Amino acid sequence: MAGPMATTGRVADILKRCWCWFAACCLVLAQTTALAGEEPMSVIVALPGPGSGPMLPLELMPRLNFDRLEGIKVTLRFFAGGPPAIKDMLTGNSDFAVAGFPAFAAMHGVEGQAYSVAAVTQTPAYTLMIAQRHMATIRGPHDLAGRTIGVHTPTKAGQSTARQMAEFILHTAGISADQVNFVSIGQDYDAYVSAIASGSVDAIVVNEPSATKLETEHLAHRLVDLHEPNVARKYMGSLFLYTQLCAREATIRAEPEKIRRMVSALRHTLQWIQLNAVQDFVVALGIKDEEQRTILTGALARNKRMYSPDAEFSNEQVRAAERFLRVLEPEQRHPDGWMNTFIDDRWAGRRQ
Repeated sequence: MAGPMATTGRVADILKRCWCWFAACCLVLAQTTALAGEEPMSVIVALPGPGSGPMLPLELMPRLNFDRLEGIKVTLRFFAGGPPAIKDMLTGNSDFAVAGFPAFAAMHGVEGQAYSVAAVTQTPAYTLMIAQRHMATIRGPHDLAGRTIGVHTPTKAGQSTARQMAEFILHTAGISADQVNFVSIGQDYDAYVSAIASGSVDAIVVNEPSATKLETEHLAHRLVDLHEPNVARKYMGSLFLYTQLCAREATIRAEPEKIRRMVSALRHTLQWIQLNAVQDFVVALGIKDEEQRTILTGALARNKRMYSPDAEFSNEQVRAAERFLRVLEPEQRHPDGWMNTFIDDRWAGRRQ
């Protein structure tokens, strides 16, 4: 008689096959619609990248034709970080932006002008790493006082979630932000390598797959990895709303159908990620370089659970993001539930 593990495996295989069949049918339907003469609605999305792990569902979406399934054609505009992507959306150059929720909520000009409409990840999805040469002397965040940390954006104005995350980790270790030196290194892997090799940074905050590549090349060592839900709960107290899809209030008001179609396409993509192997994920992205495929496969095998399973908002995650900003901005005295004012959950839904 087959045991419970074998039964579970068969069920998972059946679900995967059903999903693949459904996806194939959806593709045929999308192509049939296109042939019928219905022009897809153009959608422009601003986001960090290309190749940033937390943003990959958006790169995957058009490759799997989930945008066409919903009658939209997604065009991606890449930026060096979340704040410039958000600015691009706020000025109307893009319909949507994908960026860290805390950075979005803390950014000047966002409140009342733009809203988060779907979740992309459920963990902070950042790794704090130290240069390999410091492994003997830096054993934890408490050893970073007086050190230089490389982040995407170093300034307090329009700071990236990478900077916010570094400050929060330091806070948990009793180190204030003014006890370290933050420098900008952007979001380019070659810049990461240069900063570490030159000695201009002692530590660095990066996403996957850069963390895995730096580790594989023996350039940096993981100090705190927040991609994994259990580690996120340890530092944040729970799961956390990090990467999210946001849009201007004017777009939401004038084109609610565009929001609905985009959120639905994102949900299909996230569900596909849950049901398929990381190897299928990497193949679908169309990465031609063998080394890049190997690195990304390893990174996703370790951290695929960073992605939201369904694009829904979670009260648990929103409360964690609120606690996070309360620590970073104690002078603001934001009331309980304040971060809900940045969310419009009519399309993605919400759970506890």
